[in-house]
Amino acid sequence: MRYGAGHYLAALALKQAFEHLGKEAVLYDSVLEGGLPERLSERFYDFTQRRAHLLWALLYYNPLSSSRLGRWFLRALHRRTEAALRELAPEAAVATHFTSADIACSLGLETWTVITDFVLHKLWLNPCGRYFVAWEGLAKELPGAKVTGIPLRRGFWDAPDKAGARERLGIPPGEPVVLLMAGAGGVTDLTRVAELLKGVFVLAVAGRNERLREGFKEVVKRGLVFGYTEEVHLLLAAADATVSKGGGIYTS
Repeated sequence: MRYGAGHYLAALALKQAFEHLGKEAVLYDSVLEGGLPERLSERFYDFTQRRAHLLWALLYYNPLSSSRLGRWFLRALHRRTEAALRELAPEAAVATHFTSADIACSLGLETWTVITDFVLHKLWLNPCGRYFVAWEGLAKELPGAKVTGIPLRRGFWDAPDKAGARERLGIPPGEPVVLLMAGAGGVTDLTRVAELLKGVFVLAVAGRNERLREGFKEVVKRGLVFGYTEEVHLLLAAADATVSKGGGIYTS
């Protein structure tokens, strides 16, 4: 169960791992399979990340967000997710978003929450109390949590070396390479950074933001421009340095 781009990537990684182990797993996408409230809330999140960082900080760090009222409001936005989960009736739920975990837990399912960050926010807490976390420091705040790291997709299980990655991407030998990552939703405008990078080979990823992709094409004179890609493992392996929004998934 996921909500949001980073949470989706973690959920996809889990599905790939379950399938690798011969286990049946269903990935429920709360945004694509949910209703209008779910889609609008994701667009609101994208807007705050691009245009209104302070607004997001005021909401995220406000004690009301993790209060009973705040959690009720978030669940109210995800009625279709709750209905879908009732219909699926799985043996257990592994949630990569706190609202999905809240819903699954309230339905009496065996629920495990994968915290896709390196710090703890109270929104992640739920009565089921079963957590997978990124590192030991986070486990100390959640007694009984299992330290597993944040799930990574199949491409990272056996990532190529730098020379192999560069050959597959067609990068000339000996080039210094910098990777610019705007996030899966393309919320971080890195065109100014791309303009400043002279004398290096640039790999610029715009995610699903077509306007940003066109902006990269205008300023990247030596390099490659991508939209949304499932080959981030290849790009990271090829790069000498990277500039990005430092979220939990990308940092992992």
